[in-house]
Amino acid sequence: MKKNKYIVTFTTESAHQVKAIQIQKSDGSYEDVKTIGENQELKERIVQFEVQSLENELKGKVFIETQYVKDGVLVPYKATHDIRYVFDKSSIRFLSFQKLKRATIHWI
Repeated sequence: MKKNKYIVTFTTESAHQVKAIQIQKSDGSYEDVKTIGENQELKERIVQFEVQSLENELKGKVFIETQYVKDGVLVPYKATHDIRYVFDKSSIRFLSFQKLKRATIHWI
């Protein structure tokens, strides 16, 4: 917790396909989450954002860009998906700021 706000940190896998992650602000607009670390070899990105409360569902968006094979042909796939964050307060560990960069909630 930081000045009555919570800092949420998680690791995205297949980060080369996850082109953008956004969260909804209180005015209804969306903003990009902050990238605080990246491991290109493992294709992971650690992102972070602040929330006022862990009680409410938080809306977000994720933009995916990848390819798939259909009938032997490589087909591009690009889409924005609506997502929701719901926090299980019983499983959350509160860490000091120094340990925060090592904390991850895996999002699949």
